[in-house]
Amino acid sequence: MECYHLVPHQWGTHYSIGSNIGRRDVLPPAPYTEHLTLEVEADLIHPKLKQTGMLKLTFLARRELESLVTSRDLSTPTPLCIGKVTLKGDRREFLGALPQDMLLHVLNRLETGSYKQIMMTGDKLRYGSAKIHTVNFCEKVDIEDWY
Repeated sequence: MECYHLVPHQWGTHYSIGSNIGRRDVLPPAPYTEHLTLEVEADLIHPKLKQTGMLKLTFLARRELESLVTSRDLSTPTPLCIGKVTLKGDRREFLGALPQDMLLHVLNRLETGSYKQIMMTGDKLRYGSAKIHTVNFCEKVDIEDWY
């Protein structure tokens, strides 16, 4: 496992909603489509790479994760990962998902300055990308606990 240590310095959200009247490409069929993302720019502190610097994190809000996170149903499929980090050439990004109710909480804590660091754990980089299994938004970090 690898630890990815980041310090956020800028963030924002995007939201859109639309009706699906006449659309056949939406699966499963639903009357509305909505899209909420949290985008965070953060400095990559660890791992030390040849090219350090800014990493863009994009968290997609997912309503269905809210019930899956609290589910005790053993038949619920185990997720393969929370997201994926790519550090290859000019691509320096993370794409992942958060339960929609927690995305708004995280945004509030970023805005108030409560979350100073982001710690992610996952696979070691292979061919410039890695699966991320945990994401932690932290007020303070004891580095010895992480790496």
